Amino acid sequence: MTFVEYEQSYIFSSAERNGARNKSDDGSTFDVQLNGPITIPKEAVNCTIEVTQANIWYTTPNISGRLNNTKFRFFSGGGYGVTTTLDFPDGLYSVSALNNQLGLLLVNAGFPADFLTISGDDATQKTVITYGAAGIALDFSGGDTFKDILGFDDLSPGSYPISTAAGENIAGQNIASFNTLNSYLIHSDLVSQGIPVNANGASILAQVPISSRPGSQIVYQPQNPSRTDLTELIGLPRSSFRIWLTNQVDDYIDTNGEDYSIVVVIRYVMPIMRGAAGSNTF
Repeated sequence: MTFVEYEQSYIFSSAERNGARNKSDDGSTFDVQLNGPITIPKEAVNCTIEVTQANIWYTTPNISGRLNNTKFRFFSGGGYGVTTTLDFPDGLYSVSALNNQLGLLLVNAGFPADFLTISGDDATQKTVITYGAAGIALDFSGGDTFKDILGFDDLSPGSYPISTAAGENIAGQNIASFNTLNSYLIHSDLVSQGIPVNANGASILAQVPISSRPGSQIVYQPQNPSRTDLTELIGLPRSSFRIWLTNQVDDYIDTNGEDYSIVVVIRYVMPIMRGAAGSNTF
């Protein structure tokens, strides 16, 4: 008995103009409804699925209302009595982008753009906040600031020292965490287990590393894509299923209005049995 491998290729897109259905508000999940079902003959002895390409925009916010970390607070006026709260718009921020936005919000609040500045220290991987005047103090108390991204501790109000002159610096106590997203995980309920994370199966088809700058498109084309068992589909045609995108800890992500797409290849093996007089019998 010999075997022949067959394959079927599909592009699945989260774009509604391409037929995506029931797309979630954050853009992470959508349904696929095919005109003709994926059909694996019941005689197949093996079946796998793999992601050979994925196009994902790296725009997932690291500061957002969803993450509850949009606030930046500080005291001014020479003491701990007057608090100003700046509310940052959702976005995927780098150190420089965060500092630029801070300057804009400071001006809108009636302060000079350099009243507070944020910079990075490459040697320590920490952020540094520079005071532009005397009488300023940070306020990272509460759970709604982006202190964790900056690497500052959550201290009680009035715990950070008041500046005595312009140009004073204060560094974060911890390493900055701007890279809150380390990779994307692509899932589908076409598979019940998929690629396991340690001992846990979560219907994962592929892990897409962050390989582009913020705001750019990741084009994932693995040289050796991981094949996932799909024998559960043998003899059971499937025309509707769900696809979703999460971060490295399996939380649904916000695509920030951008669509994503994946190319999958389904492979299966069929036995060929030699019949009488050299004929082939399946």
